[in-house]
Amino acid sequence: MFKIKNIHEKDNNIIEIIDSISGTSAKIKLSYGASLDELTIRNTKVITNLYPLDYKKTYPSSILFPFANRVKDGKYNFNGSNYSLKCNEKKLNNAIHGLVYNKTFVLEEAKKFENHAEIKLYYEELNPPIGYPFKFRIVLI
Repeated sequence: MFKIKNIHEKDNNIIEIIDSISGTSAKIKLSYGASLDELTIRNTKVITNLYPLDYKKTYPSSILFPFANRVKDGKYNFNGSNYSLKCNEKKLNNAIHGLVYNKTFVLEEAKKFENHAEIKLYYEELNPPIGYPFKFRIVLI
């Protein structure tokens, strides 16, 4: 039987999904863009927390939306219009890893079943940042 835990730490909420029978578990950090912080399959850690590395410098397992990698000088053209994103990789003057790696996702739904568990997370941006002209909603299941 699966369990779903909501863990509150000082700066973060974590959702943990556990199947103790198969030795499988996952930890998702809601306050860090719903990043997958740990994943264990059959009692073997596949993904581990990178502490003491700073999340804000490494972005491990973060959701990369609407772009992955880097946008040089934060500048791009879309449908004939020029846009400029905030450059968060200061030394190289790049916009890096999208717009949600540091946003807090909301747990909308959690379901436990005998053979699996399902969570539904979302983040909604109604006031898009400078350089990204669209409202958006991301849903992760």
